[in-house]
Amino acid sequence: MGATGPQGVQGVQGLQGVQGPPGPQGVKGDTGDTGAQGPQGIAGMQYVGAYNSSTSYALHDAVTYAGGTWLSLQATNHGNPPDSSSLWWQQIAAPGAQGPVGPQGVAGPQGVAGSQGVQGPVGPAGAQGQPVRFLGSWSATTAYVTGDAVSYNGSSYIAYEAVTGNAPGVSPSWQLLAQKGDTGATGLQGVQGTQGPQGNPGATGATGPQGVPGLQWKGAWNGATGYVTGDAVAYGGSAYVSTSDVNVAVTPGSSGLWSLLAAAGATGQQGANGTNGTNGAAGAAATILVGSVTTGAAGSSVVVQNAGTSSAAVLNFTIPQGATGATGSPGLTYKGTWLTGIGYSTGDVVYEAGSSYVSKRSTNTADPATSVANNTGDWELLASQGSPGPATVSIGTVTSGAAAVVTNTGTSNAAVLNFTLPKGDTGATGAVGLTFLGAWDTSVSYAPTSVVTYNGSAYFARAASSSVHPVGDANSASAWALLAAAGATGAAGTAPSISVYATHTGDAGTAAVVKNVSTDSSNILLDFTIPKGDTGATGPSGPTGPAGSSSSGGGSFFTTVHTVPNGAAQYHNAVADAHATTETGAVLGWLPSTCNLASIQAYYYAAATTGGQTTNAQVTIRTGTPGNMSANPSTACTVAPNTTTTCAGPGTLGSGAFVSLYISTIATATSYLYTQFTCN
Repeated sequence: MGATGPQGVQGVQGLQGVQGPPGPQGVKGDTGDTGAQGPQGIAGMQYVGAYNSSTSYALHDAVTYAGGTWLSLQATNHGNPPDSSSLWWQQIAAPGAQGPVGPQGVAGPQGVAGSQGVQGPVGPAGAQGQPVRFLGSWSATTAYVTGDAVSYNGSSYIAYEAVTGNAPGVSPSWQLLAQKGDTGATGLQGVQGTQGPQGNPGATGATGPQGVPGLQWKGAWNGATGYVTGDAVAYGGSAYVSTSDVNVAVTPGSSGLWSLLAAAGATGQQGANGTNGTNGAAGAAATILVGSVTTGAAGSSVVVQNAGTSSAAVLNFTIPQGATGATGSPGLTYKGTWLTGIGYSTGDVVYEAGSSYVSKRSTNTADPATSVANNTGDWELLASQGSPGPATVSIGTVTSGAAAVVTNTGTSNAAVLNFTLPKGDTGATGAVGLTFLGAWDTSVSYAPTSVVTYNGSAYFARAASSSVHPVGDANSASAWALLAAAGATGAAGTAPSISVYATHTGDAGTAAVVKNVSTDSSNILLDFTIPKGDTGATGPSGPTGPAGSSSSGGGSFFTTVHTVPNGAAQYHNAVADAHATTETGAVLGWLPSTCNLASIQAYYYAAATTGGQTTNAQVTIRTGTPGNMSANPSTACTVAPNTTTTCAGPGTLGSGAFVSLYISTIATATSYLYTQFTCN
């Protein structure tokens, strides 16, 4: 065989040929030379193998666990099982059902779930396969090569030829690797497979560039501090990370300048009441004595001075003399106790047997009590004897001042005492308190009195330490002490639904942003903005890989969220979030292969009522070709707010058909319609 000739001129793209039968497996080629080091890519998911409870995982580390694949949602993720720690892990690929793919049959009724089958024997080790690289979510701008694996619309795909810009599930350049399915019951633990053969070691690549800076813990949020991208703070029991280099006086959780890192945990159960302390010794009672009472000049102020101490007051009063009043009309003249044989004048007042009487005539020698009793007119009762009543003393106001002062704002029989008491001397400086620094971090050096949380419990530092876990390490007991143990696990709550709302491509060099656009805490909608990376140099063409095998059955699976403008009726792309008031090419979804579109599942996320009416969404499926689209009346469907509805489909559509949705609503705010259908 002669040497390979030079590369010919690229020919015109031919028409898509009929899928041929699978070719035989080619002989494995020699390992090619190592390509030049590419530029630093966007920090993404890092697959680190099977989950290990003793490993501390970083943000975006991916592991396999119980047959599924899980993504770490936080840094320093240690000791949290993926299937029971929703704040730490999110499942990105569920285990698929095992078995060969049969021909497409007629859809039958939903059967009852069968019991778990017996675990089959372990098969022999297969030959070394083509290397597979998992590159995260599919991007329209990334150039993929054979063996690259991505996730798209909840399923996983593998490229079996070079491809750029063609979406998995639509382009024949992608092969379905794992289709998204409902979460099944946990299967039995499989038998450990035999060790595969050792692959040939590859050449050592060049040292990569400096990695993306990690989070910087800044403690409790301070409105006067300027934060930059990557700074993490504690606020309201939760942790947030700054997404901007200009972030001052913006409260975490109120703006897109902050992204939630870890939500506040639920309040633990009420602890048992502590034992009451013993009563202290009784203190000495304070005393108040009246010292001197002096008459001041008319018009001067009342003065009360404490000549004693704050606990043994001696009050000296200075009370001003009243001004001389005008001469009044002749009044009564008090003569004391009535005496027999005395002739009293008109207006004389006497006291007899507890009552007072006034004389009504001159030379009055009559007995006052007898005169009033017999109504002789000699005397008139002035004041009868009353029943004796107790005097009262109550406390009015107590204020602080330079000197002790007591004033009575009541009466002599019902005193209301207002106290002004001097402040005591300043007490001694108290002991240094504890400082809460959030979740324990292996990279932080902790000083004594530092307080951290770890696995649901709180610990304070006995001594300075670094990289010493609060429990489990040889030096844990000398470095940390338990402050508050984790409370018992509460009753299981309703797990929130977490789904991807939309993924946007940001400009190169901007920060990645993840926002929750839902107002319902039980239905989380994540909106991703991922910046573009710099375009790398084109690498050399690799050798042609072996011919892959074809697959059949299963169909294409489409899940889409449609943004519905307030009160508008518009055309929407059935397989992407695009809409317009006219049925342009941007709102048409293309189905390259024959599709049996029997039905569409729809969920409408909107306010329950608008203006007193139910906020329904009216949906009609339209099919045809660009410029020649039409609606099938049998597909008209009403979707109630916050419910799932099955809408009838148009049936079998030929290859190359286009489909759109016509959606209308009376909602006065932006709402969202989620659709899902399968092309069988």
